[in-house]
Order: sequence, then C-alpha cells, then structure tokens
Amino acid sequence: MAPKKRAAAKPRKIRKHFSPEKRAQILAEAKAKGMTGKDVAKAYGISMVTYYLWRKKAGAASRIATSRRVTASASQNGSAGEMRKVIKQRVRMLAPAILREEVLEYLAESLGRPRARRGKRK
Repeated sequence: MAPKKRAAAKPRKIRKHFSPEKRAQILAEAKAKGMTGKDVAKAYGISMVTYYLWRKKAGAASRIATSRRVTASASQNGSAGEMRKVIKQRVRMLAPAILREEVLEYLAESLGRPRARRGKRK
C-alpha cells in the first residue's frame, strides 16, 4: 500500500508588530480621516479585529460615545458634573420602587394574585 500524500500546507502569515507609537499614529489617522475598520485593514495591513481592539484599549470608542451624550445633555442643563449628580440622585430614588414593583408583578404572575386578608395588621 502506498503512503498517503499530504495536502500542501498553507504558509503562515507573518505577524506584524507595531510599536505603541505606531498604533497611536494609525488610530489618530483613522479617526481624522473617518476611516472604517475595513479601510484601516486595507491601508495598513492589519485585521479589522486588531484595529477595533487597539481602539478599545486606547479608550477611543468609549470616550467618543460618552462625550457625545454628556456634551448634548450638559449643553442644555449645565455642566456634565451637575448632570451626573442629578442622574445619580434620581436613580437612587427610583430604583427601589421600580425593583419592588417588578418583583411583585413577577410573583403575582408566577404564584397568582394574593388573597385579601380578613383582619387588618398594623
């Protein structure tokens, strides 16, 4: 019996290593030019996943989203710090009541409505 021939193995891609300075430069250029992940992948020879990971690690994605939300609300009602304080206070006040209502509704659906009590408890 003749030995089986193996299929030719694909040559492995050589990984490119970018210094932190080069990464920052690529991210800055991509942001300035408004490039998508696909555009960056083609232009610099990196994968889209790599680009988005770099951007996430640099904090670009979260800073952009946060700054837009805070800027829009702060410009209407004062500074961003004041808005955060107001939102935190409202959440602290409303969260227990909302949670209590949700739990009671769930219990009512699961176990049925509670029966009225005959005597009053104080």
